[in-house]
Order: sequence, then structure tokens, then C-alpha cells
Amino acid sequence: MVGSPRPFAALALGLSGPPVPVFAVIDATFTQVTITFDRQLHVNPTLTPSNYIIRYADTLRTVTTGSASGMTAVLNVINGGMDVGIDRVTYDPPPNDLSDFVSGLPVAPFTDFPLTL
Repeated sequence: MVGSPRPFAALALGLSGPPVPVFAVIDATFTQVTITFDRQLHVNPTLTPSNYIIRYADTLRTVTTGSASGMTAVLNVINGGMDVGIDRVTYDPPPNDLSDFVSGLPVAPFTDFPLTL
């Protein structure tokens, strides 16, 4: 058989559809956001900072770099200016930075995901 059995492995584990965020936390220094997903991730070698919009404490946080390991994506952020509203994370590809490690399905866009300290 030609091809990869990875999608079948994901189905066997009961996982269908793209990875989804479970929770998002900003560290006490407001320089790093950790997003935990429902399954192990693969991150593309070149993360696109403009795919992410992060607001915390009425301040827009600009993503500078990021990485993924296991079920978490870690985004390094700097202050980007005043932006009044709810504390949240938005992920709006393309290009897709994150995907399911097993099936290869890209993480679907999400808007206004709650961000906590």
C-alpha cells in the first residue's frame, strides 16, 4: 500500500477533525503565551507571526517567534499598543503553522479564544 496510515491512527484513537485549543495562558511577565491543544502538534519550520492576534489587559501583544512541542504551542510576544477588549487569542491562517502530529490535519482558525494569566 502506498501512502501514510497516519489518518487511520488518529481515527483509531477517537480523534477526528483538526486539533482544537483547550486553554491559553500568558505568563506573569506578559512575554509568552502558551496554547494547549487536544492532541500532539507538528509546527511548520517557519511560524507566521501575523497569523496570531493576542490581546491581554487591554494591550495588543505582537507575536515575534514561536514553537510547538507535544500538545502546546509557545508564542513569544511583545507589547503592541493599546487594544481595549476581552483577553483573547485568535489564530487566522494561511499559511497554516500548526497541524495534528498524527493525521497532518491543520489547526482550524479560531477567534476570541479565552486567554488567562
